[in-house]
This record gives sequence, structure tokens and C-alpha cells, in this order.
Amino acid sequence: IAALNLCRDFASSGKNEAEALAYLAKRGRDNARTPMQWDDGANAGFTDGVPWIGVNPDYTEVNAAAESGVDGSVFEHYRALIRLRRGFAAFAAGSFEELAFEDERIGGYVRRIGKASATVWCNFSGESVELPVPCEGLVALDSGNGFDGRTLAPWQSVVAVSGTSLNEATK
Repeated sequence: IAALNLCRDFASSGKNEAEALAYLAKRGRDNARTPMQWDDGANAGFTDGVPWIGVNPDYTEVNAAAESGVDGSVFEHYRALIRLRRGFAAFAAGSFEELAFEDERIGGYVRRIGKASATVWCNFSGESVELPVPCEGLVALDSGNGFDGRTLAPWQSVVAVSGTSLNEATK
């Protein structure tokens, strides 16, 4: 559905199908999908049957059960993302504006609803990257070890909110 919506949005803004497909090839989620790795059991705990796509071979070490309750783990980061999405209306119902479309190392977007906004920046590279514009607002979530509002460390992501209190956004 996301890919179809993107193609429609590209077409309505005057871009062609080839541009939409090029965007999806770089930023689409399907290129990274495998069955969810729940535990270190057969088929990573995903199914008792045969998955339609292979399980990543690292499932015995990298799985939800191994990361649950571990500070700084991907699992706990996703829990924090879910709390943030549930507590901040802009993520579910706000407008969407993509940032830094031209820079392959970073991705970003702003979601707005009323006076509230949430800005998300992600560094998809192994090097520090300076943002094209400063990230404003209160940092609600940071995957790294600190954020100066301007530079993302390798593989770091941040979520900043404004127009609401941090407590309101993360309830």
C-alpha cells in the first residue's frame, strides 16, 4: 500500500513511474524484510510451518527474546518508538513532509498536526553527517549517545517534538 501511495503521490506532483521506482529501490522497506526473529527456536519462532522467505542466519543471536529488557537494544528502541507513536497524534494523523530527499546518507521527515510537530532524522551511513537544517524541538528519542541538533553519528536516528511537552508526546 505504501508503494502504491508513493507512486500516486509522485504522479500527482509531476514525477514519473521510473522516479518512483528509483526512490523505492533506495528507500523501500521490502528490500530488508525477513520473517520476524522472535527467539532462537526453529524458524526463529516465526512459524511452525515453512516461511515463504528464508530466516536470517543470525536468528540464534539476534532475536526479540534476547533483546527484551536490554537497555540500548533494537527491541527496546522499537518499544520506545511505539510509545511515542501512540502518545503523539502527529505520527498517526499529521501531514507528512519529506526532508533531504537528495542525500542518500540521510533520510528525514516532519509530521504536523495543529501546532505540534515531530521531526525524524536517520543516518543510513557509517559516517557522521551534518543535517541540511538544524533539528529543532525536544529530543524525544535518540538511538545514539547524544545529539547536538546538527550532526548525526553513524547509523543514528533522532525524533524531536515541538508544540507539546515531552511528557505529552511519550505517554
